[in-house]
Amino acid sequence: MSKKLINMNGDLTDNFYRYKMPCAIIVRQGAFYAFTNIDDIMKPKYINRDINSLKKFLNKHFHTSWSYKNNSLITSASINQNKLQEAIFIYVNKFILCSKCKCPETENINDKKDNYNKCLACGNIDEINENGIRIINKINNKINSKINNEVNNIIINKVDNNDKLEKDKISEDLDDIDFDNI
Repeated sequence: MSKKLINMNGDLTDNFYRYKMPCAIIVRQGAFYAFTNIDDIMKPKYINRDINSLKKFLNKHFHTSWSYKNNSLITSASINQNKLQEAIFIYVNKFILCSKCKCPETENINDKKDNYNKCLACGNIDEINENGIRIINKINNKINSKINNEVNNIIINKVDNNDKLEKDKISEDLDDIDFDNI
């Protein structure tokens, strides 16, 4: 089993990229193909997700069925290492990396109806819907929208009251907004 580490984000030209993972290894076993080092790749020091999440992604990506047996993902489809590695890069970029800072130090949070990734580096929260599509910064955009509405209300109230639009006065009013409770 090769222990060659590659950049997790798929940028193979950046030798100094901090986050690395092992190369995917796929081996032909009779009529089947086995992704033999999935356990290693999914460890907490690399991707840090449940094997079933990558299995589900690979099922959809390759339009074929994968099963987990003997510490390997097995498929009957003819898939080479390059195709598999490219699919893993897509998975990492869509479902692991933070949409804001691109750091892979994210934690997947599932509640009864929603699925989120929380970035442990910058605190950003991304929602992932039931189809596995990332809704980038949905929560952050809702917060920013509320903040923008508050700012616009202050400016509109100043104009409506025929007050002079002085930067200092607007800044004072903006300082009064309790952003933590929005």
